[in-house]
Amino acid sequence: MAVIGVSKFTILPNMRKQQNKVSGYRPQSADTPETIDRMMFEGYARMSADAKLRRVRDLNRTCKMLNLQGLRAEHPDATEEELHARWAATFLDEKIVSHLFDGQ
Repeated sequence: MAVIGVSKFTILPNMRKQQNKVSGYRPQSADTPETIDRMMFEGYARMSADAKLRRVRDLNRTCKMLNLQGLRAEHPDATEEELHARWAATFLDEKIVSHLFDGQ
């Protein structure tokens, strides 16, 4: 159903607000319906600790890979060592990065 001047993206959050007022449930993300949110948590509850750790490890590796790709695009002439130093500098203290990559 099309509503003139209103996209489905403005309607859905309002529908979720009404749905959540009824149940009192507070979703983890504004764009995820309560039913899906609950299904995800039930799935995580059934996962073993080892499976959860593998999932986190894989997500961390993916984030690092994506971050390095962005750094490569920003610094096309940088060496791999420089890219990894820049990556580390995004979340480590400057003194630690200096020590790791300069040996000081």
